[in-house]
Amino acid sequence: MLALRIAAILAVLATAAGIVLYLLTRDRKYLRFAFQVFKYAVIFALLVFGLLLLERAIVLV
Repeated sequence: MLALRIAAILAVLATAAGIVLYLLTRDRKYLRFAFQVFKYAVIFALLVFGLLLLERAIVLV
């Protein structure tokens, strides 16, 4: 679980850095980078939560 928290913090920091760099330079590649990091972080989080739910469902059976 510690690794997941560290990954989440890094994803938030990378997204924020991309947004800040976009605001400073107006270069859209930073905004695209921030969106991609956010998108893949959400997908990863949904997969992890799905696996946790599946694990609990298997334990109940």
